[in-house]
Amino acid sequence: MDIINQQQDRVVRALEQTFEKLKGGRELRKLKAQEFHCQARCYENERIPDDQLENCGNNCSMPLARFINLVNKEYSGVVERTNRCGLQCLDAEKDRMGSKFNESQDINFSKEFQSCVTRCIDDCLNVHMPRTNKEVQRELAAVKIPE
Repeated sequence: MDIINQQQDRVVRALEQTFEKLKGGRELRKLKAQEFHCQARCYENERIPDDQLENCGNNCSMPLARFINLVNKEYSGVVERTNRCGLQCLDAEKDRMGSKFNESQDINFSKEFQSCVTRCIDDCLNVHMPRTNKEVQRELAAVKIPE
């Protein structure tokens, strides 16, 4: 397996672990329960006309849906950053080799290239991923389901 695939696997595993923690977390479960209770109250409230029940239920779902969209956007940014690692390192390899660089040669065997990709992915996973996790947790704490 080449270095790019190995590093991509590291990113996938890190994201899977993060999503599992988030999905299994108490806060998200609590919000999901609040969302369902809110929707149930819509249907229990006989003063809400039938044509407005769907709007009431959607209002209950909106805060959590916005949060899920934010999570997808934030972690997509991490994935994009890690995807750029290979391109940045390829550019550095081209610069380093100059006119000796041949597109058809397999640069995965260059120690400099491998080190560059590994350092870049390390930076993404050790610096940017924790920042993103903190941002997601902060946003999760701010989600409010209508009463």
